[in-house]
Amino acid sequence: FSCGDEVCISQNSVIYCGSHDIYSGNFSFYGKSVRFGSKIWLGSNSVVMPGVAVGDNVVVYPGTVVTKSIESGVRYRIRFQYDSVSDNRMFG
Repeated sequence: FSCGDEVCISQNSVIYCGSHDIYSGNFSFYGKSVRFGSKIWLGSNSVVMPGVAVGDNVVVYPGTVVTKSIESGVRYRIRFQYDSVSDNRMFG
């Protein structure tokens, strides 16, 4: 995990640098670095997944699940959705 200057990580937020491969036969563990630039606000109850890079001057809204890297200067919000027809979970 690397972090620039003036970064606010609000309460109940989680930053994951590792997880398990649900598609492997033995549920193997893997690790990926998470990188934050400068002047970032990570809102409360947010989750940042392994391998994500967050650019400078970024606002991540409360309750957001960050699964992909975010460019500098972005206000970012993603809501978890459940697709009941195919029984797959997706982000969108």
